[in-house]
Amino acid sequence: MDIGQPITARGTEPFWAVEITNGVKFRLTRPDQPDLLAEAPGAAISPDGATWVAKGPNGEQLTISLKMAACSDGMSDLKYPMSAQVVLRNEVLKGCAAKTAELPREGG
Repeated sequence: MDIGQPITARGTEPFWAVEITNGVKFRLTRPDQPDLLAEAPGAAISPDGATWVAKGPNGEQLTISLKMAACSDGMSDLKYPMSAQVVLRNEVLKGCAAKTAELPREGG
Protein backbone atom coordinates (compact mmCIF):
# COMPACT_ATOMS: atom_id res chain seq x y z
CA MET A 1 0.00 0.00 0.00
CA ASP A 2 1.42 3.36 -1.06
CA ILE A 3 0.84 5.86 1.76
CA GLY A 4 3.20 8.47 0.33
CA GLN A 5 0.40 9.96 -1.78
CA PRO A 6 -2.43 11.96 -0.15
CA ILE A 7 -5.34 9.67 0.75
CA THR A 8 -8.92 10.61 1.53
CA ALA A 9 -11.28 8.39 3.51
CA ARG A 10 -14.94 9.24 3.85
CA GLY A 11 -18.18 7.82 5.09
CA THR A 12 -21.87 8.45 5.42
CA GLU A 13 -24.37 8.28 8.26
CA PRO A 14 -22.83 10.29 9.82
CA PHE A 15 -20.94 12.10 7.07
CA TRP A 16 -17.21 12.35 7.80
CA ALA A 17 -13.87 12.57 6.01
CA VAL A 18 -10.21 12.07 6.90
CA GLU A 19 -7.45 13.54 4.78
CA ILE A 20 -4.09 11.79 5.16
CA THR A 21 -1.07 13.82 4.08
CA ASN A 22 2.57 12.65 3.91
CA GLY A 23 1.51 9.41 5.60
CA VAL A 24 1.65 11.07 9.05
CA LYS A 25 -0.78 14.04 9.13
CA PHE A 26 -4.54 13.72 9.48
CA ARG A 27 -7.56 16.03 9.34
CA LEU A 28 -10.87 14.58 10.52
CA THR A 29 -13.89 16.57 9.31
CA ARG A 30 -17.44 16.01 10.60
CA PRO A 31 -20.57 18.17 10.50
CA ASP A 32 -21.19 20.31 13.58
CA GLN A 33 -17.73 19.47 14.98
CA PRO A 34 -14.46 21.37 14.75
CA ASP A 35 -11.87 19.71 12.50
CA LEU A 36 -9.47 17.49 14.42
CA LEU A 37 -5.84 17.69 13.32
CA ALA A 38 -3.62 14.80 14.40
CA GLU A 39 -0.20 13.34 13.69
CA ALA A 40 1.25 9.84 13.87
CA PRO A 41 4.91 8.82 13.80
CA GLY A 42 4.13 6.42 10.95
CA ALA A 43 1.90 3.51 10.01
CA ALA A 44 1.89 -0.18 10.77
CA ILE A 45 1.82 -1.57 7.23
CA SER A 46 0.61 -5.05 6.35
CA PRO A 47 0.25 -6.65 2.91
CA ASP A 48 -3.42 -5.68 2.77
CA GLY A 49 -3.50 -2.34 4.57
CA ALA A 50 -2.18 0.22 7.02
CA THR A 51 -3.07 1.39 10.52
CA TRP A 52 -2.10 4.63 12.23
CA VAL A 53 -2.47 5.66 15.86
CA ALA A 54 -2.42 9.44 15.75
CA LYS A 55 -2.61 12.04 18.51
CA GLY A 56 -4.50 15.31 18.40
CA PRO A 57 -3.30 18.56 20.05
CA ASN A 58 -5.15 17.76 23.29
CA GLY A 59 -4.03 14.14 23.43
CA GLU A 60 -7.04 12.77 21.54
CA GLN A 61 -6.23 9.36 20.06
CA LEU A 62 -7.36 8.81 16.49
CA THR A 63 -6.91 5.32 15.04
CA ILE A 64 -7.20 5.06 11.26
CA SER A 65 -7.24 1.68 9.50
CA LEU A 66 -7.27 1.23 5.73
CA LYS A 67 -7.64 -2.15 4.03
CA MET A 68 -7.14 -2.96 0.36
CA ALA A 69 -10.68 -4.15 -0.35
CA ALA A 70 -13.31 -2.98 -2.82
CA CYS A 71 -15.71 -0.64 -1.05
CA SER A 72 -18.94 1.20 -1.85
CA ASP A 73 -20.20 4.10 0.24
CA GLY A 74 -23.72 2.67 0.22
CA MET A 75 -25.37 5.89 -0.94
CA SER A 76 -23.89 6.86 -4.29
CA ASP A 77 -22.73 3.43 -5.50
CA LEU A 78 -19.26 4.90 -6.11
CA LYS A 79 -16.53 2.25 -5.99
CA TYR A 80 -13.38 2.75 -3.91
CA PRO A 81 -10.24 0.55 -3.75
CA MET A 82 -9.99 0.65 0.07
CA SER A 83 -12.23 0.30 3.08
CA ALA A 84 -11.65 2.62 6.04
CA GLN A 85 -12.33 2.65 9.76
CA VAL A 86 -11.69 5.59 12.09
CA VAL A 87 -11.94 5.32 15.86
CA LEU A 88 -12.10 8.45 18.03
CA ARG A 89 -12.90 7.88 21.70
CA ASN A 90 -15.92 5.55 21.67
CA GLU A 91 -17.01 6.51 18.15
CA VAL A 92 -16.35 4.16 15.24
CA LEU A 93 -16.68 5.60 11.74
CA LYS A 94 -16.73 3.23 8.77
CA GLY A 95 -16.33 4.17 5.15
CA CYS A 96 -14.20 3.94 2.02
CA ALA A 97 -10.92 5.44 0.85
CA ALA A 98 -8.78 6.15 -2.19
CA LYS A 99 -5.76 8.19 -3.14
CA THR A 100 -7.08 11.75 -3.17
CA ALA A 101 -6.15 12.24 -6.84
CA GLU A 102 -8.08 9.05 -7.75
CA LEU A 103 -11.27 9.57 -5.72
CA PRO A 104 -14.32 8.32 -7.59
CA ARG A 105 -16.76 11.03 -8.61
CA GLU A 106 -20.42 10.86 -9.47
CA GLY A 107 -21.12 11.12 -13.17
CA GLY A 108 -17.58 10.31 -14.12
